Amino acid sequence: LLASSAASDVYKRQDNTLPEDLPMRDLLYENGYESVEQILDAKETLTDVKGIGNASACRIIEFCENYEG
Repeated sequence: LLASSAASDVYKRQDNTLPEDLPMRDLLYENGYESVEQILDAKETLTDVKGIGNASACRIIEFCENYEG
């Protein structure tokens, strides 16, 4: 069971198209965020994601607003 779970985690990370240097990248992806635009659209509710506080949300938003990808 652990081996298939680990393989599943690797597969999920390979599907993650968010920028690699985005703060909290994996957590955002695991919570359904798949693009910088989607994150910016939800910037008022980022702190609703368990594990993202005000400081992290600020770093995420700043990254996304300055992202040129």
